[in-house]
Formats: sequence, C-alpha cells, structure tokens
Amino acid sequence: MCAVHASGKFSETLQGHSLEMGKGISGWVAAYKRPMINTGPALDFQGIQGDFTSFTDALVVPITDGDETLGTISLYAEEPITYNHNEQSILQTLSGFLSSLILEPTGTKRSRTQDLVDPVTGLHYFSYLTALGRN
Repeated sequence: MCAVHASGKFSETLQGHSLEMGKGISGWVAAYKRPMINTGPALDFQGIQGDFTSFTDALVVPITDGDETLGTISLYAEEPITYNHNEQSILQTLSGFLSSLILEPTGTKRSRTQDLVDPVTGLHYFSYLTALGRN
C-alpha cells in the first residue's frame, strides 16, 4: 500500500511511503477492513526519517470495493484530540464515494453514473455526489 496523496505536516516525506498490508495502523485497517479511531499513530511512521512524535491521535478508515481493499483514509492529529464516531461516519461515507471514483477511470467496473459525466470534458456534473449517495 503506497501513499498516493498526503497533505499537511511531513506531506513530502509521506508522499509515496509504502506500508505492507497488516503493518502499522493503516496497513491493519486495509487488511481487516475495519476502522481504527483514537489510536496512537506511531506504528504508521516506523522506518521513516523524521520526528513524528507531534502526531498524537489517528483516525483511519478503509476504502473498499466489496472484498477488495483499495487503500485507506488516514488522519493524524497534532494536538491531543478525541475523534468522534460522527467524524468516523463521515470518513466512511467519503470512502464509499472514493472507491467509485478510484475504480471508474480504470474501467474495473462499469460506471453506474455515465449519465452524470459531461461527454465533452469528461468531468462529473455537480449532481454526481448526490447520485452516489442514493446508490
């Protein structure tokens, strides 16, 4: 599993960093397809140069398509906070949208939303996210 997007503190260091399935928090979430909330994030940073001790809490949810894991959404907090189940639920909803977007360009599955894509630009119409929520 490789970080394809990172933002915030240490984003340059984390971009492209790989974790094996089952290793670290994000690897565990990817392997077992279960979210982790309010966990110390240190395990995700083993073997990376840098002082990641400023990260205090993590919220990680899997991005899946059926039985296949596509990746994770991993949030790391720099201040001691407690993520709540509402935030976890929002990320899980977002991960459902992302799985459709990740699979669509690869042609892995037929798009259920062809009528929501502008044929000229190839971009989704605004109503795309609304339609995803109904499916």
